[in-house]
Amino acid sequence: MRQIKITTQGPLGYKDTTDGFTEDDLLLTVGGVVKPVRQLREGDILVRFGGQPGTPQLWTVMEIEWVRREHK
Repeated sequence: MRQIKITTQGPLGYKDTTDGFTEDDLLLTVGGVVKPVRQLREGDILVRFGGQPGTPQLWTVMEIEWVRREHK
């Protein structure tokens, strides 16, 4: 399975974060649709529950990078 790095920008432009996922991981979009990571596009808005319990935060996808496989 291929790896994907997604850079997102937090609420009100606060703090960029880069996270690694596999292409089949599922993420929740602001429209209430759960999508596999491979279907996300730059500009999509994700819902994360990070701060206070039960408080959703909206994160905007800024960059998607497919990671090359390393040959061993």
